[in-house]
Amino acid sequence: MAHVPFLRVMATPHRGVTLSLFVSPGQHLAWNRQHRACFSLPRLYSARPVFTPLIIDGQERPANSSEVFEVHRSHSDTLVETAASATIQDCHDAINAASQAFKTWETSRLVDRRDIFIRAAELLKSAKYSKLLQAAYNDEVAFAPYWGKMDKNAAVQIILAQLACMDQLKGESYSSSLVSGAEVFVHRRAKGVV
Repeated sequence: MAHVPFLRVMATPHRGVTLSLFVSPGQHLAWNRQHRACFSLPRLYSARPVFTPLIIDGQERPANSSEVFEVHRSHSDTLVETAASATIQDCHDAINAASQAFKTWETSRLVDRRDIFIRAAELLKSAKYSKLLQAAYNDEVAFAPYWGKMDKNAAVQIILAQLACMDQLKGESYSSSLVSGAEVFVHRRAKGVV
């Protein structure tokens, strides 16, 4: 892949600020963090495309190669956004970051995990995120509004269904069939990042 030193960003006047036509990836991410309100608005509020970075280890960043791809509306071919095009190295970085995070997750209390799942479901059900999801469905895949609602509700139900699985995270013990008088204890553990 060819190295692309600059990301193309549309000039976006917002609250008296105009983003230049070409900025480097680092400049754009810094500008994005400084003016987060500009990029957290629902897409239906503005028809201008935005840049979507990779998020690895909680940090926004462009792809290692600075390559991007364009997302177009399927029904009109209008440019919706540009997004970082992850490389093999980006994938390895994401897997390594997830493996590090898993160590903390594995030792976390079940009630803390439960609260995270409940919070995720609440966010998806909130008016703000419902509006954002509906706009993304419409822009990117031309979903009919009812289909977007059904898809969002299914996601919420899948998240909440995982709460029912948490009580299965317990051990069991039984007498050993090989060693007389010995007890075997089986402890369920996650396999890690898949």
